[in-house]
Amino acid sequence: MPIQFIDHSLIDKKKTRSLIRSHVAKGKNLGRTIHRPSRCPQKRQVARSNKESEIYNSENVDSSLTIQRQLQEDLSTSLPFDVSWACRRLFHQFYNLVTVAPYPPELGKAVTPVKGPRLFLQYAFIDEAFFHCLVAMSVAAATSPSITHQETTEAFFHLSRSLRLVNQRLAGDGDVALSDTTLAVVIAMTQHERMLGYQSHALIHFEGLQRIIALRGGISALVSDCPWVAQKAIRADFDFALQLGSPTRYSVEYVPGKATLNWLREEHRRTVNGSLDVPPLINHVNEGLRSTFEDVSTLAWLINDSAVHGLKIDEYQFHNVILLVGYHLLNLRPLNTPIEATDRIELLLHLGLAALMAIFFLPLSLKTDIVLLRGCITSAVMEQGYDDKDERELLLWLLFTAKISVFRHADEDVWLIPKISQVATQLGLSTWDQVSQTIQRFPWVRDFANDTAQRLWDQIPSFPSPPC
Repeated sequence: MPIQFIDHSLIDKKKTRSLIRSHVAKGKNLGRTIHRPSRCPQKRQVARSNKESEIYNSENVDSSLTIQRQLQEDLSTSLPFDVSWACRRLFHQFYNLVTVAPYPPELGKAVTPVKGPRLFLQYAFIDEAFFHCLVAMSVAAATSPSITHQETTEAFFHLSRSLRLVNQRLAGDGDVALSDTTLAVVIAMTQHERMLGYQSHALIHFEGLQRIIALRGGISALVSDCPWVAQKAIRADFDFALQLGSPTRYSVEYVPGKATLNWLREEHRRTVNGSLDVPPLINHVNEGLRSTFEDVSTLAWLINDSAVHGLKIDEYQFHNVILLVGYHLLNLRPLNTPIEATDRIELLLHLGLAALMAIFFLPLSLKTDIVLLRGCITSAVMEQGYDDKDERELLLWLLFTAKISVFRHADEDVWLIPKISQVATQLGLSTWDQVSQTIQRFPWVRDFANDTAQRLWDQIPSFPSPPC
């Protein structure tokens, strides 16, 4: 090793002392092989975050799609950052879960999948923090017993790693802290905690999300700048309002989808020659509920009559539309409103529309159960007396709709089936055809509901007859 000469007159200079340390290290490490983790992935990830607009450039989209295809075929595919084989396997499970069937096949006739990478996967292939969060989500979403203790432990490791990366980002440069990828990671963390049932933890992430969005100019600015991320933030807000009964944080005026919904309304009216066939009782409810009734009826028509009208919308716009209708419903009456404070017709109609909309939302959720809505419907059915014919028809429709959406446990049939039998008897309905005609006077999605509803009706003879 060559000799390094040092000028002692400059010994106090920083450059000289650095030179001494470097030369000493060369001698100490001579002949040794040093293995250090590469710093390139971290540098690459930060550079990507600093240039948010690059996410939507065609070069990045093509690269992301290429990596997705390769990962789907081969778990050994190189990613922009170092991850273990077990990590790749967990992510591959989540990849299949969110891409194979994001919507039920019943919607395929009216909803078309968006071309290009989905939001979750697009960010996962360019942002390390987001990738690690999805690995943790893969375990939270899993229902298979094949998930091992080692994989669970690794999932917590990746969640911690994602949190550390996000905290570093939030403490650093403002552009990175407020980037689209930072928002995407926080939204994913919120969903991860909700999937585990930790609502209070999810709310902490959601509050942090609100502060970042506020610094970005508010939800209206985010809808304009990055609609994909904005849709996820709006969906998180809606989910909390639905689960907790609280008002939505965002105003309905900022929820996109109005143009698409208005177009669907016009097409619906045109196909029925401008005369919508609605039960007379709808004319006596408040204007907001009447308008929302038409919106839900339009969505049901879109799916029921797709072979007739031939209309299709892409899944991104469909999600916007159901969020918009959902916001209208919750703004009319938050679910924690006491049932005694609501007109009985409007109560049954509101709960029935909410239960029907839940049919659309539940396939988009992972391991989500709308406990509050189920409790509200149970209370409305069991604690109220309904003597009017209109009320009983609404009640019958609500019972069947709730079975399709939120009453999914067999033990609920113990009281649900006798109640349906009682109401049908009071209405003078004795056959499935008569019942079907009655409930289809209200919004009803046949492909989702008919088979389940008829099986429920066919079970009535096996239960004792309830008092009328």
